[in-house]
Amino acid sequence: MAYYTIFYVMFFSAIRHKEIRFLIPIIPFAILPIGELIANNIKYRPTLISFLVKSYILTEITSFFI
Repeated sequence: MAYYTIFYVMFFSAIRHKEIRFLIPIIPFAILPIGELIANNIKYRPTLISFLVKSYILTEITSFFI
């Protein structure tokens, strides 16, 4: 997931004409590795934080397709 996000950002950073709308599809996928990193580094209830981040991403993806 992190490699996909990094590749996508690097690819669209190389384009001359940059618009934020090209980066909107990658936002949920960028939040997931960040949430896992935070959940692994926090000693208090990492499963709860991981669950909340994953449920947020699932909600955003579902609302995007609706």
